[in-house]
Amino acid sequence: TIYVASYGGFRIGELLALRLNDVDWSRGTIRVDEGLTDVAGDLAFEDPKTDRSFRSVPVAVFGTDEGLRSA
Repeated sequence: TIYVASYGGFRIGELLALRLNDVDWSRGTIRVDEGLTDVAGDLAFEDPKTDRSFRSVPVAVFGTDEGLRSA
């Protein structure tokens, strides 16, 4: 988790909102399309703050199955 957060440049809310279906292992990317935020004391999933925040972040080779096999 720490590696993904630091390498991908995720905001904390984006990181907490990641789900398994956001990871595309065949392409080696993580899709950012929502964030977890506090709304009046309740947690809610919301769209990112800006259009540029919708993105696909590449996963470094050693973070994928291929990298783990060669390590």
